[in-house]
Amino acid sequence: MGERIFFQKDLNKSSEQGTEKATVAFRRGSPYEACSTTLISVYDPLGLLANVLMFLKVLVLCRFNIVSDEPIAGQQLSKWRAWLSVLHNVEKVSVPRCYRTITTSLSVIQLHVFIDASENGYATVAYFRYVRSIPRLELQAAVIGMRLAKAIGETHRIPVQKRIFWIDSRDILCWLRSDHRKHSKFVCARVGEILENTDLSKWFWIPTKLNVADDGTKWQRIPDLSPSRRWFRGSMFLWQPRRAWPTQPANVNVHEVRVPIIVFTNYSNWRKLVRVVAYMLRIFRNTQAKLQYRTPTTGILNQQELLDAEHCLYKQAKLDQYSKEIALLSGFKKVAGVKADPIPKDSSIYKLSPFLDEKGVLHMLGRSAGCKLIQPTAAHTILLLKKHTLTTLIVRFYHERYYHLKHKTVVNELRQKYRIPKM
Repeated sequence: MGERIFFQKDLNKSSEQGTEKATVAFRRGSPYEACSTTLISVYDPLGLLANVLMFLKVLVLCRFNIVSDEPIAGQQLSKWRAWLSVLHNVEKVSVPRCYRTITTSLSVIQLHVFIDASENGYATVAYFRYVRSIPRLELQAAVIGMRLAKAIGETHRIPVQKRIFWIDSRDILCWLRSDHRKHSKFVCARVGEILENTDLSKWFWIPTKLNVADDGTKWQRIPDLSPSRRWFRGSMFLWQPRRAWPTQPANVNVHEVRVPIIVFTNYSNWRKLVRVVAYMLRIFRNTQAKLQYRTPTTGILNQQELLDAEHCLYKQAKLDQYSKEIALLSGFKKVAGVKADPIPKDSSIYKLSPFLDEKGVLHMLGRSAGCKLIQPTAAHTILLLKKHTLTTLIVRFYHERYYHLKHKTVVNELRQKYRIPKM
């Protein structure tokens, strides 16, 4: 015996009548026809019922191997009826169309995708996760507080000599004391408005327990509306001398945003990149020379300036991947008679015996260092990253320098000075 089910239901709309009963028709005939007709009758273009329909496809069509006109009976019939009982609950499924009903423009939207597969099939399902950015909300609250203070000063006749702002978020104080132009547009615009209308020295940190505004954002208990409560009188320290005010933290960490001066991907020529960095270093040194009343350097670049520019580029490129190793080597002090290695064994360059020269450039300790016939640059080659724009520029420079000769020629010349992994 086969069973066929017909129903009409839009999963993205709430039913006005509240109930939409599915019509089940029982018929005798081919079980394969009954199952396929049931599957076709379920309209689910978004895949919201994929877990239900997969149950039918796997358990009935695949596992039971329904290829004949024999009626479903026994254990197969009981599972078929169990699936139909689940299908009756489809009318209760309702998914809202609009996502913005549960989030705001200040939320950070994440997309989480789950994947799984088995011998019977595969499935994926995706979810939106809305995370409220508390620092951004607090920054917006700081803007509202600034506007409130400005409106009070413009509308009241009482002259205000000082405007003091209290906030329990250290992130906001960090944003206010850092270069806001290097942050996102959201932070930059609001921090700029705050700095234009207030004095930075009048922004103070306050513990959350002493923040009166906390009573308006968090309902941990039933509000006390008596006139003596702090919501109407302010925090208790306002009634005390200034020395009794909350103690400010010794230092507030400033959000440091590092913007690289040299972007390697903006250059396609190694020589040009070296000369640009050399001129930048000259400008820096000439600025120091003027402050110390020394004669600045002029004219064409000399060989030492070009070498210093190369060393600067080597150090900058290797900070992207070997920053921990460089920090360990920089702070490592050799002890006479004691063999020690600051590089951890799980590092990718541990076996290369890396060390820093007097310029701070990362080198490899070669086994041929004791040979007097080999130049020091070949014995202690400079470590380069395999997948880095700087390495690509250097390899291209050597390739063009030797007029596109054989591959082995370029590799041999590169190995005289550099150590590139798997080259």
